Amino acid sequence: GTDIGALWGRARIADLMAATHRGADLDSVRRAVTATALRHRLVSRYTSLIAVEKKVARPVDEPLFSRDIARNLPDGWVYDKVFGARLKPAAGLLKKASLPTAQTARAPVAVRLPTGATSGPIQILAGIAALLAAAGLLTAWRRR
Repeated sequence: GTDIGALWGRARIADLMAATHRGADLDSVRRAVTATALRHRLVSRYTSLIAVEKKVARPVDEPLFSRDIARNLPDGWVYDKVFGARLKPAAGLLKKASLPTAQTARAPVAVRLPTGATSGPIQILAGIAALLAAAGLLTAWRRR
């Protein structure tokens, strides 16, 4: 159950927050709410709780290891059209729609996936040019 201190703390925080509508100083309300919430381990508008697990996931002396995992292509992509016949996945290790991993594709070929439809630098330059043109038109309009 909930202890009486937590109940009192919630009520105190509600009263303090209501005081802001009556003209109380926001900074002093924030300090009082924070102090009350921390003292009673409550979540408030200005505080939150963080759970920290004390369990050791991997002992310090245990070595790290890595492994390849299968990754799926985006919906609608066809493996052969993206990678072609040179990077066929090993049978049974990856689905047809998976990217090759180090274990399945030993070919020394770098595969570049398509990026976006436009490049960022071109968009930035176009935006700057549009801003300069608008500034020039505004200046000319104000001079008339």
